[in-house]
Amino acid sequence: MAKNIPPVKAESENHHIKIEDDFGNTNVNGLQWKGAISVNNQAYFAKLDDLNPTVSGEWEKRYDVQYSSVSEAIASALIKNIKTKDNFDSVEYEFSTFDLKGRQTSGTISKNYLKENESERVLAIGRKMDPHTLITTDEYAEQIMDVSTQDRFDHFIKYFTDHNVPYEHAKQFLIKQAAFDILTGNVDRLGNPSNFIIAYDNKNETGRLINFDYGRSLQMTWTDTTEDVYDLDWLEDDLDDFSNELTSKNDSIISSLPKKESIQFLKDNGFEPFQIDMKSLKEDLDKLNQTIQNSDVPFKKFASSKIESFKKSLESDYSKEFYKEYKAQKQTSINFSIEIEDDKDSYPKPVFNKVVETKPIQFDETKPKTNQLEMEF
Repeated sequence: MAKNIPPVKAESENHHIKIEDDFGNTNVNGLQWKGAISVNNQAYFAKLDDLNPTVSGEWEKRYDVQYSSVSEAIASALIKNIKTKDNFDSVEYEFSTFDLKGRQTSGTISKNYLKENESERVLAIGRKMDPHTLITTDEYAEQIMDVSTQDRFDHFIKYFTDHNVPYEHAKQFLIKQAAFDILTGNVDRLGNPSNFIIAYDNKNETGRLINFDYGRSLQMTWTDTTEDVYDLDWLEDDLDDFSNELTSKNDSIISSLPKKESIQFLKDNGFEPFQIDMKSLKEDLDKLNQTIQNSDVPFKKFASSKIESFKKSLESDYSKEFYKEYKAQKQTSINFSIEIEDDKDSYPKPVFNKVVETKPIQFDETKPKTNQLEMEF
């Protein structure tokens, strides 16, 4: 587990974050430059598109690697609009640009997923074991990587239940995460044991699993040359190819299975398609695209193409195996009233769909009176 470093103060306006103090925690897992920030007394975790300063070399010259914030923000828009998230706690990342003492870059911010009394436990990481790591990387390779899909699934559940994650929660989470990784073409899950974490409640001694890190999802071939020469007028003709590429492969825990067998495995283990608010999702994707287009970043065509291609990918028959469109049920209220006139020459006459002012009942036999009853469901 990374050593806790107090968040640095930051200012934020229109998805642009300005940081004047020294930023970053080199002990945090992963290749990206990460750290805690505080905006208006609200703590956030920032992930820059920059390489961690302690890592030698440079990013591979592919935009999917250099600007993973785009994929992470798109996948987060999907997470936000999934209406069936029981047993599937997930981190949502928000795209931002950053000013670090005058240097401009891009990345994402997210809220802390740990609740009160919780600490993070990682399944395995590529360094020396510590009390917050469940198993070694060697054991991970032997018990998770080099086994059948069913054995892998069973071993995952055992590791998590051994650390007080309820069985049903572990099972449902793993199935939903696998479906999510397939739907988003995430190529950084099974091969990265640090991407499996437990939020462990130290007071109640129970754990819950967290879905996070979508930076290697929705992979699409794009380079500096593509960004320079590509004409967005070509996008309509290219959408089919781009959208197919986004989900052509994945690194989910069931990635070794063919497509049909993957779907069947999920169903056999209780998976029910996500309920997704497609209207809201498309609106959020359009807002994300507009934010990026209004920013001073070098990947505007890349972002537009990836966002539109993701929308298109969700239209495929294969993608629709994993979700159904959520449609909110309209709540209607029924107002009705019954007006009764006391008239010695007539019977009481009910009058519907008429709302009148309610008055106290008067017991006066010398005058006609109206008794009003109004109900609303």
